Amino acid sequence: MVKLFEYHLSHKNIMAYFNDHDLQLFSKNAGIAGEVFNPSSRTVSEYLAVVNANIAGGKSDAFMTQHIDFKSTIDETGRISNNLTLTRKNTGQDQKEWWYHATNKDFLQIYTTVGSQVTASNGRSLWPKYPKRAYGPSYQIDPDVDNIESTDFYVKDLGLDRFIAFDKTVFSAWLDTPVGKTKTFTLNYQNPRKLDPTAQIPYEFVFENQSGASTTLSVSIDAPPQYKWKESNSANITYQNDDPPGRIIIRQTLIPIAR
Repeated sequence: MVKLFEYHLSHKNIMAYFNDHDLQLFSKNAGIAGEVFNPSSRTVSEYLAVVNANIAGGKSDAFMTQHIDFKSTIDETGRISNNLTLTRKNTGQDQKEWWYHATNKDFLQIYTTVGSQVTASNGRSLWPKYPKRAYGPSYQIDPDVDNIESTDFYVKDLGLDRFIAFDKTVFSAWLDTPVGKTKTFTLNYQNPRKLDPTAQIPYEFVFENQSGASTTLSVSIDAPPQYKWKESNSANITYQNDDPPGRIIIRQTLIPIAR
């Protein structure tokens, strides 16, 4: 039971919040508070979290699998270009209950480093038709939600929404996966900061996993030409995990390749 409890804590399947300040500080230091990671200003950080919300898709989430493939390339000027490929498979076709046969209707949110700029996207589904909202005099507007919605911008050419939440730039779209089918979504975007290869400022890739998600993760990060990563002694960082924990931090430093 202790090992099982430890596993679910490390994978954010169990999170804790305390009104008591000292207990809450303890939970944050232990990594079980569930807060969004905030990078240090002394690093060039790349943040990624993929958040799925099944809306009107029955109970299909129980049979959804997902693979996240993240590739990052740093050019000679220090510009960081990212490619994210998300592959989702709906495997509920052999279940007897009708609610497992539903099309998984995923409102997809991709959290990135604040200020990231999207350059291309492919594979999204059409946005559903929303009912008209009519606020009566007794309705109250939640200030946190209102603050997020005030930053919303529709990227018309790509059919994506972009907004700011928890000091992250979030790109959102719909991704519908019929039962027995596989859908792929891609997103190309650039980090707002450049990584000066000569400055030896640490580069940091941070991935935060959604609680309860059945996800596998592949990461590949290429150094600029004539440079390599000091800690791994390689021009390429690779990471693979078929059951990623709640938070992964990869921290490396660029150094020139000796001639």
